[in-house]
Amino acid sequence: MNITKHSLAAPLRASSWRWLGMLLCAALASGPSSAAAETGPGKFAEMTKGHSVTETILTRTDSGSTVDLRVGERLLVRLDESPTTGFAWTREGGNDALVEQDSDFAPASAGLGGGGLRSFLFMAEKAGVVQLRLRLWRAWEGDSSIVEVFTATARIHAK
Repeated sequence: MNITKHSLAAPLRASSWRWLGMLLCAALASGPSSAAAETGPGKFAEMTKGHSVTETILTRTDSGSTVDLRVGERLLVRLDESPTTGFAWTREGGNDALVEQDSDFAPASAGLGGGGLRSFLFMAEKAGVVQLRLRLWRAWEGDSSIVEVFTATARIHAK
């Protein structure tokens, strides 16, 4: 048996570069990896697998609405996003009544540079009224870059 060891610090030969290029092309052509596929909104369903949890889903058209939740219920907000433009949805502020558990982006297609769906998962932790506000902006440009705001009021009731 002949084992060859390669140092990452050693320069690559032309044939190695060709092999690396073919490997990269094959990876891009095969679409998103299984790890990327797990990051879509379906990932949130796995978080409570085997548990009985009520979930309310809001989308862009629900902006300005009021939802009623009970402590222990989830709120899932799904909004279109194109992160390659630099614009991303983020939550303004926060509190201990409606706690953000996760935020995730799922591309709409396997192509690079396309848009997709940003999902925010919140858990109603304690009773109260919460004003949820999400903004689509370029964080490094500050408030002047806000192009859209999503708002919702969550009335959280005791169990």
